[in-house]
Amino acid sequence: MRTLKTYVPALALVAAATGCQRSPIDVSEPKTYQYYMEHSDETKVVAGKCSDFEKKEFSVLPPSKQMAWRETPTGINCANARNAAATLVITEHQRGLAEAAAKYK
Repeated sequence: MRTLKTYVPALALVAAATGCQRSPIDVSEPKTYQYYMEHSDETKVVAGKCSDFEKKEFSVLPPSKQMAWRETPTGINCANARNAAATLVITEHQRGLAEAAAKYK
């Protein structure tokens, strides 16, 4: 019969190995909102990955860890990308409305 002493090191090893995996959205230096406004293709990709992360892994974190994550470079990067993506969608929609309205002048 195995004792708890034999399982603890194995569990610690598994926890350490899984904890070292980085998320595909991890960054060391966040990009600015302006950068994302100028690079719309990258903005859509990063904002999509951030949305996926927030729907899955982020949503199960305790509120204190969610707040702490938002202040990390990755959290700031995601916020900048998502804000720029929203602005780009609104701008494109307004452009479409302006073009449609121009037909009736």
